[in-house]
Amino acid sequence: MIKVLGAKDCPDCIELKKNFDFFKIDYEFVDIQASVKNLKEFMQLRDTDSFYDKARLKGLIGIPTLIFENGEKSFYWKKYLEELGYTPFEGEISCNTKEKHC
Repeated sequence: MIKVLGAKDCPDCIELKKNFDFFKIDYEFVDIQASVKNLKEFMQLRDTDSFYDKARLKGLIGIPTLIFENGEKSFYWKKYLEELGYTPFEGEISCNTKEKHC
């Protein structure tokens, strides 16, 4: 199962959830805002994993993050859906006008 690290108030995460739910993608959503524990775990990952280097440099949070069963991470959930044969739809605006993810 895919794990998605995100926040319930993040427009990009809302868009991801709407698409994944619509296409019946099996995933676990971990809301980093739901508890201090979730936030601390995410911050530890974000601050130590080189996957987030570009996001940090651009001043982005780094969500939504997809974590696949093999441990690989991706910000590109739309590409993932397209690889599965689905056409993602857009509903919310991005939370950053310069980038397509938070």
